[in-house]
Amino acid sequence: MTPWRTVWTRLEPVLSLGVDPGDDAQLRRFKTIFTATMMAIMAYSLVFFAAQDRSVIEHSIDLTAMLGCLATLGVLYRTKTLPWAFATLVAIALPILAAYYLVHGNRDGDLYFIILIPIAAVTFVGPRKSRAYFGLCLATLAVIVLVDPFLPRSAHPWGVTPVNPDGWLFHAPDKYRFRTIELISYFSTMAILYLLSHGGASALKEANKRAEILLLNILPKPIAERLSSTELGKQAETIVDRYEHVSILFADLVGFTELSRKMEPGELVLLLNTLFSEFDRITARHGVEKIKTIGDAYMAVSGLPAPDDRHAEHIADVALEMVEAVDRLSADGRHPLKLRIGLNSGPVVAGVIGLNKFAYDLWGETVNTANRMESHGRPGIIQSSQTTYDLLKDKYRFAALGDVEVKGYGTLPAWQLMGRK
Repeated sequence: MTPWRTVWTRLEPVLSLGVDPGDDAQLRRFKTIFTATMMAIMAYSLVFFAAQDRSVIEHSIDLTAMLGCLATLGVLYRTKTLPWAFATLVAIALPILAAYYLVHGNRDGDLYFIILIPIAAVTFVGPRKSRAYFGLCLATLAVIVLVDPFLPRSAHPWGVTPVNPDGWLFHAPDKYRFRTIELISYFSTMAILYLLSHGGASALKEANKRAEILLLNILPKPIAERLSSTELGKQAETIVDRYEHVSILFADLVGFTELSRKMEPGELVLLLNTLFSEFDRITARHGVEKIKTIGDAYMAVSGLPAPDDRHAEHIADVALEMVEAVDRLSADGRHPLKLRIGLNSGPVVAGVIGLNKFAYDLWGETVNTANRMESHGRPGIIQSSQTTYDLLKDKYRFAALGDVEVKGYGTLPAWQLMGRK
């Protein structure tokens, strides 16, 4: 193990004190950075607190800074919420920084921390919420500008003589005008840096949102979250799960191949897109997961990735509405299509396969039987296996189809789903 790895192994439990098991990779990284920053500020303040040539006020400010960082880490540890911890830090830091400047000016460059607060807020609380911190820091600078000229420089109002009686390093002819110009330069720097960081973070957030939408169009949301939570540079986990109780639907458009010979390519794709878009709306309405389309075939599943005790009912309702959608489209006679649907219920294995253009798919006898129920069915009907029939027979109307010869399985009992009772 390398020395750096050894150091990180020892520091990781401390730096991860605010991390929650449910945090994604980015949030874990931000919390670790925030914790490391608090510890660095505590070490910085401790060095100055231990110095011999500092006034009582300076020692008090250094001690308050250390206790403030410790309190901030305590809030992060208890709440596991980064915005709350950051709010605690700002509530403590802003008064300290303002007081230090009014006592000693910007001798040690501490006012730069006020510039960094709204920029850090963009990272730790997000671009939208960071605007409040930007306004708060502007208000703090405005208060300093208004109060500063009225404070005597030979002696501090609290009766402590500061190290630098003039309150600033340079001997300008008009010290109050110089201090005002100095504060205006801080304001300008903070505004420019904040606007740049805010714009960049907003653009990045929008890009991430678009990427997330695209990913959700490929994978179920829980699966997409598991993939996206993988840290950069690490191999993504192999996603494979077993589900004991799901219902599967296979649907195929009968007559589509013949119809495609008579239609223009653009018109054909438009028709298929219209139908499958309606199927997507139907599945979404019933909480059913679309798995894939192959040509003019459509596959969906109910009961995963979130288990659902009513999986068979939901898949049945989807099948009935899909048949109605095709019948409505074919009613004018211009598109003589029929939908052939097969249903089956049982256990499956589900997972993500491939490295490029990966897909979420299902495997097992339950899938194969559902596919056979569709391919061996008749146009315009919903053919159900015995398993799905047993789950639905108390709430739905069925017609017995008898034993159906199924390739690879022999004869299987089949039922036609007619509708709800």
